[in-house]
Amino acid sequence: MNMYDVVNKLVGPIDPVGDSCVDHKRLENLEEMTDLVNRLLTDIDNIAMANKGRHEASMKKAGVHCDEFLTALGINE
Repeated sequence: MNMYDVVNKLVGPIDPVGDSCVDHKRLENLEEMTDLVNRLLTDIDNIAMANKGRHEASMKKAGVHCDEFLTALGINE
C-alpha cells in the first residue's frame, strides 16, 4: 500500500454517486481531501519560495523541484 492508497483509505470515497444520503458523506470527504491538498500545496510553495534561490545545492535543488512542480500544475507564473 502506497501513500496515495493510505490517504484515500483514511479520507474515504469522494466521488458522488447520485444518492443524496451517500453523497452528503462523500462531499464531507471531498472537503477533507481538498483541505489536505491545499495544505500540501502551501507547504510545497513555501519550500519553493524559501529555497529556489539558495546557494546551498541541496536546498536549492528542493526549491527548484517544488517550483517546477507548481509551474507544471499551472500554479506558478
